[in-house]
Amino acid sequence: MPKPFRMSYRDKATGEARQSKTYFARVVHADGVRRKVRLSPNLAAARVMLSALLADIENQKASPAGPAAAAARKPLAEHVADWCEGLAAAGATPKHVRQMAAAARKVFDGCFMLALADISESAVRRFVAALRQSPPSPRRRPLPATPRPNSPACWG
Repeated sequence: MPKPFRMSYRDKATGEARQSKTYFARVVHADGVRRKVRLSPNLAAARVMLSALLADIENQKASPAGPAAAAARKPLAEHVADWCEGLAAAGATPKHVRQMAAAARKVFDGCFMLALADISESAVRRFVAALRQSPPSPRRRPLPATPRPNSPACWG
């Protein structure tokens, strides 16, 4: 654990070695870079400031503020839209992109998932198992009001 210290310097007028009135500490920050931090002229206050700084650094390490944290805050609907753009850019047909997006949205909506933190493998497995046990009724097109000219209803 880093300890507070006073910096040494040479007095320009006399050339004597002196110590600064302020305490400093060398601390490794969350990004891994070691920096010198200015604390306080009071040793007790410098120790308190250093412990608070170390606690903040540990919190930053525990919950990063980088791209992963930004992605975790983004709604799943935006992730699905980005995924669809990636599929289309990779050469997928528009029909395939629509079908994949619809399937993903159906799972997310069925499991009440709104963010990346909500995603749970067990919830998805339960949802898919429930779909297999009671499949939805097949969609049937409604009959047109007037028969088409080449349909069997017009033959006779």
